Amino acid sequence: MDGGAGPGGGGGGTAAAAGGAAVGAVELLYTICALGVPILAVLCLVSGEAARAPAALAAVHGRMGAGGFAGWAGATAVTEGLLTGCVILCTQLNSALTTSIVGVLKGVVSSVLGFFLLGGVRFHAVNVAGIAINTAGGIWYSGVQYVRHQRGGG
Repeated sequence: MDGGAGPGGGGGGTAAAAGGAAVGAVELLYTICALGVPILAVLCLVSGEAARAPAALAAVHGRMGAGGFAGWAGATAVTEGLLTGCVILCTQLNSALTTSIVGVLKGVVSSVLGFFLLGGVRFHAVNVAGIAINTAGGIWYSGVQYVRHQRGGG
């Protein structure tokens, strides 16, 4: 199942199934960034977000001031880097099942926090139902993966 015997019962690194060389956390982080940034750029251009971004950033900058905006942008970048790094580390030190469950929990927490902390989100039955469906789906998926893992199929 896993490439090696790491501390959490998982692999000590991510290796290709065909016997490829293990990839370290830093290399994997760079690879994710190299693959993700062009895709994100294309999606922003296609959706029109790229055209609206300068005005939106200028409005936020005007409300927060230069220092507040720089602090917010820096904190956002550092937090995202830490989150991605932690997911990579979790994948390298634990089994795929553990990483899957952690990902589901992160999704639930992100949804709930985003619902309550982001301005402009109305408290409505549809929003609450969406969060409930997201949470139920994540719990169901984790349960299925756990059962599959226990049976030796995962």
